[in-house]
Amino acid sequence: MGNTRGRFKKIGDTKRTLHVRTGTVKNRNRQDLTGEEEVEKRWQEYSGEPYKERLMTWMTIIVRSLT
Repeated sequence: MGNTRGRFKKIGDTKRTLHVRTGTVKNRNRQDLTGEEEVEKRWQEYSGEPYKERLMTWMTIIVRSLT
């Protein structure tokens, strides 16, 4: 109650148009990658690293609970 203006502002913020950022994919040394295979490999590396750490943590927890 009493926060109507704030709620309508949030609704207005979500209705704004999306501006897509265009750029290049870079490797670990900040060099631009141009080939499809290079870009695909980099995305696999990028997306796999955070999950690999979590997976190893969960695996150790499961193994410890089983023993």
